[in-house]
Amino acid sequence: MKIGGSNLNAGGKVKAIYADKELNSSQFTNFCRGEGGTPRQFARAMGTIIANAAMKLGEPGDFSRLMRLDQPNLSDEHAVWCSNFQSQNPDCPEVVQTWLRENYNKRFGGRGTKSSRRAQKKRLKAEQKKIIKAHNRKVRRRKKTYNKRKHYGNTFPGLKENKQLT
Repeated sequence: MKIGGSNLNAGGKVKAIYADKELNSSQFTNFCRGEGGTPRQFARAMGTIIANAAMKLGEPGDFSRLMRLDQPNLSDEHAVWCSNFQSQNPDCPEVVQTWLRENYNKRFGGRGTKSSRRAQKKRLKAEQKKIIKAHNRKVRRRKKTYNKRKHYGNTFPGLKENKQLT
């Protein structure tokens, strides 16, 4: 999981060998789907166990290099938690959780869930409609003014005799 096994583009390329048994990412994905879940859901559910195993193996999270660019004094104990699926794990150190959320927001603009993206799209459409309505009002006003000028020509509508202005 910590080396990109949940990445859809990994296919069967990512492999783990433990006690002479090999498991590739596509086998793992098939297993998770067979149980009615996804590799990411599995990783979130097992986040603390994954971090403890990584600590014993000395395997840092896949975002540890990136986090060390921002925080060079990152400890090895915190580095094992640097995987994006740990962002909501209550056992994850606060420093790492905060950094993971900020990194997510930097990369994706804080889009959040599908429902919040839908709401954002609705707000954007509503704003666009307001802009279009305002533009159309201006155009109608211009047309009205143009039509009045066209109708009255060079005359002044306030004069009773509608004398031609020269």
